[in-house]
Amino acid sequence: MGGVYGSVYDRRYGGDLQGVIGRLPYLNSLGVTALYFNPVFSARSLHKYDGSSYHHIDPNFGPDPSGDRQLIAQEDPTNPSTWRTTAADSLFFALVEKAHARDLRVIIDGVFNHTGRDFFAFADLVEDQAESRYADWYAVSSFDDPAMSDTSEFDYTGWWGVASLPEFANNEAGTNLQSGPKQYILDATERWMDPNGNGDPSDGVDGWRLDVAEEVPVGFWQEWNAHVRDLSPAAYTVPEVWEDASGYLEKGGFEKGGFSATMNYHGFACPVKGFLVDRAIELSRFAELLREPRAAYPPRVRRGLQNLIGSHDTPRLATMVVNRADTGYAQPERFDYDNGAIVDVRQNPDYKVRAPTASERRLQRLAVLFQMTYVGAPMVYHGDEAGMWGAYDPDDRKPMVWPDKTCDVEDNHPYGHDRPADPVAFNDDLFATYRDLIALRRDHEALRRGPTPAGRDRTASGGPGPHRGGPASRYVGGRGKKKAPRFRYVRSCLSAPGHGSQDGVEDPLHVGTHRGGERHRRVPYLETGPVLLGHRQERLLRQVHPSRAHLVLAGTADVLDGKSLVPQRKPDGVRPADADEGEGPAGAGRAFDADGPGRHVVVQDVGRNREGHFLPGI
Repeated sequence: MGGVYGSVYDRRYGGDLQGVIGRLPYLNSLGVTALYFNPVFSARSLHKYDGSSYHHIDPNFGPDPSGDRQLIAQEDPTNPSTWRTTAADSLFFALVEKAHARDLRVIIDGVFNHTGRDFFAFADLVEDQAESRYADWYAVSSFDDPAMSDTSEFDYTGWWGVASLPEFANNEAGTNLQSGPKQYILDATERWMDPNGNGDPSDGVDGWRLDVAEEVPVGFWQEWNAHVRDLSPAAYTVPEVWEDASGYLEKGGFEKGGFSATMNYHGFACPVKGFLVDRAIELSRFAELLREPRAAYPPRVRRGLQNLIGSHDTPRLATMVVNRADTGYAQPERFDYDNGAIVDVRQNPDYKVRAPTASERRLQRLAVLFQMTYVGAPMVYHGDEAGMWGAYDPDDRKPMVWPDKTCDVEDNHPYGHDRPADPVAFNDDLFATYRDLIALRRDHEALRRGPTPAGRDRTASGGPGPHRGGPASRYVGGRGKKKAPRFRYVRSCLSAPGHGSQDGVEDPLHVGTHRGGERHRRVPYLETGPVLLGHRQERLLRQVHPSRAHLVLAGTADVLDGKSLVPQRKPDGVRPADADEGEGPAGAGRAFDADGPGRHVVVQDVGRNREGHFLPGI
């Protein structure tokens, strides 16, 4: 294993919860409304998916690690009445309070399929074997035979065969977890959602992301989600599902399991990788890959879909662009989105680790523009907005760059390959693009919720409206105010790849007709959501593509060429095929507030340094 990979997993860079608190103003300035933390519970590893408990924050994230461990040692971990509040726990509750004061919601990661070998129950099981009080907590295939002193016959199921991640046992019917781990998880869930036990969840977390949810029986999720709704009806719960989640819905994952939505790898991240990043598919196919999964969900779920591009499980968006390819996929259904054989430098030393060029940054901006104008809840992986790049884990977990900190030049390749010397610094221009696009989404309900009720009514009745090419004098917020932004339904932001380019990067925004007199092309229409067109949006689009930024809008279909608006006709019969109906989320779908989950932009893994990839306050 080359260079840094031989030691990086043993390193800790010192990030803590106090650092997150210190950077809350930065997050406010970016405009995000929710923070999703990867696991913050006690664990040995840098990634924290191998928990040693679920009812304590990792002591290393607090101010008194040794004192916290002494308190924890005095508890009976299965008896909540004995649980103590450590210094790290208190600091986390303070973070939640301060985040709420800034109108920031907090989502945490629940890993309820497996634990680490340091987990209190598994450690006891290893010691006492079949006599352990936790003997039925884990999927044990054989216990150690005391008569065989020279060998150990102890064997158990690890997550995907990983011995350091022992799996909890299911009940005999396979419909739920065993009663012991199930009750412990329910108790720990309540601790974080209603810390003082007074029935008011305002001092607790606002939601959960559930790791490898499909590998936990649906019966457990039924009970767990019901428990969560009893604690906080507005809580947002989203499972990690990589494949087509509509099948998970059919099995009861949403309607019976009670989840708010899903992480939208299948219906957003992978199609974006295939079309916007790699240019490997035609626009019509891209539209299908978006439309078909979206149509499988009811409107309340659609608006809560966690639309991510990069995450802790993938290369960063900037590095996807640097390594874009349109042929030879090993996993064509995912466009090698997370295929470690391709995107992990440890397995593929030829994967590029350099910084993106200016033209590649434009393509990153384009992807973010689409993300912020598409139905669902956009999720930004921390640091993408600051210009960070990196391949698959651990390269996507580099220490955060900050505007007030100086970083060394990055010139090392872990396997000694040639690479440029890349300055590492906070990218103010890219940050401004993210900030302004997030502000655009937050400022305009049309981008968060879809067509306004009035727009739907006019269209449904057959009268003139934004989906029927109504007159330009029809404005959101009143008529007759000629300077008000016009409401149009965005039907096509993008044309097929290969038409128009700049600096060697093909321009998917190029639609064919503008003042330059290029021949008009009809292109397949995408259904992305309504937009308010005004001077602010024109400025944003110029940032995305300075010389040729276009939007095709239904109705009188304006094309913005960076200088002026040129009327175009829309193809006959175009209207939203699956426009949201109803008055908004209900029950499990109403995440955060009355605006619904589509209002929110989520930043993942902000502030914590579980692997040394974020340096809050340092």
